Amino acid sequence: MTQDTGKSGLWAALFIILLLPFLFLRQGAGSLSLAAPRLGLPASIPRANVLWDFQGSETELPVWLGGPLLGSQYLAAMSPTTLVALDQEGKPLWREEVPSGFKVQNNGKELLLALSSGQITLFDAAGVVWGRPSVWPAEALALASDGRAAVVRGPVLEGTGSLIEEVSFFTPSGAVIGEQVLRNTSSLKLTPAASGWLIATVGLGSRDTKARLSLLTDKGERAREIWSSPELIQTFSAQGEWIAAAGGSLVHLSLSEGESHDLELTNPASHLAWTQDGNLLVAESGGTASAPSRVTLLAPTGKKLWQRRLRGPCRGLFIREDTVLVADNEFVYALGRNGKPVWCYEAPINIEHLLPLAVGDQVLLQLDSNRLLLLVPSVPAGS
Repeated sequence: MTQDTGKSGLWAALFIILLLPFLFLRQGAGSLSLAAPRLGLPASIPRANVLWDFQGSETELPVWLGGPLLGSQYLAAMSPTTLVALDQEGKPLWREEVPSGFKVQNNGKELLLALSSGQITLFDAAGVVWGRPSVWPAEALALASDGRAAVVRGPVLEGTGSLIEEVSFFTPSGAVIGEQVLRNTSSLKLTPAASGWLIATVGLGSRDTKARLSLLTDKGERAREIWSSPELIQTFSAQGEWIAAAGGSLVHLSLSEGESHDLELTNPASHLAWTQDGNLLVAESGGTASAPSRVTLLAPTGKKLWQRRLRGPCRGLFIREDTVLVADNEFVYALGRNGKPVWCYEAPINIEHLLPLAVGDQVLLQLDSNRLLLLVPSVPAGS
């Protein structure tokens, strides 16, 4: 009898030991837990509503031209496609057939299209605004909220054996206001910043392989170098004079000209976003491409204010007023200033990109299978 009781006690202890990790995973204070059921969040948290859901055909790609976005919609394909521009109600504005090998950058008001032939065309809700031919294909596109555009062309091998890229800068009407040639240097990322541009590059020569982040004027003239990184610069964010950039697991903060420091993370950062009061949101990647990301709010000193774990890799991270908008491949989450969920939405299929509208409380989602849908929270903004 004593022997049976001892065996029962051992089995009970073993069961509790095996169960403990799952209990701790579920009980993280307010965390978006890996151990949570598929819904991921309590049923008491409001779910967002779908205003409309547009599913393109196999040869169509829907693009949003219903109003300014906080970020931008990027598309590229190696097969012939028909672009379908949608208005705020999800109704087609126009269709444009494009050949294979195109790239699109879209800020919600204007759309910049680059063809493999080198042709660059800017569209708005009414159709074509301007177009320019080129003999070099576009490598990267950038589009500011005021209609300014930048195009990186190349790389092309010079007669001297140097690889060169050409960066052209355009006014909203399509006039070229500046050009810059990158020799044995390749652009990694180019985005608008205040009245100019931020560009991340990497050296291709045997003596210079560092990555650099530079601030450019609206004409493409180099204003100053922000950071020289031993790792490739994978993302950066700017708000006024505040600039943050991530290379590997290092985040560089430039708070004003001459005032900067670095923060060390556990994993590489995939997304950065500044809050209005000068704190920094960071999405850290997991150990693999499909591993869950962690979203952390950091003070400029590096102090961790709060942290939340997603269910998968981060698909977008934004700040709109006091609300944090973040998505993984399954869910969209709206978090309050304290990091607690305000509302959420479970997507029917894999989320590719989170695209919040710049004004109001609506959120656009780009999904697999040529699909766009528009969400509206079921709770008032700021509640």
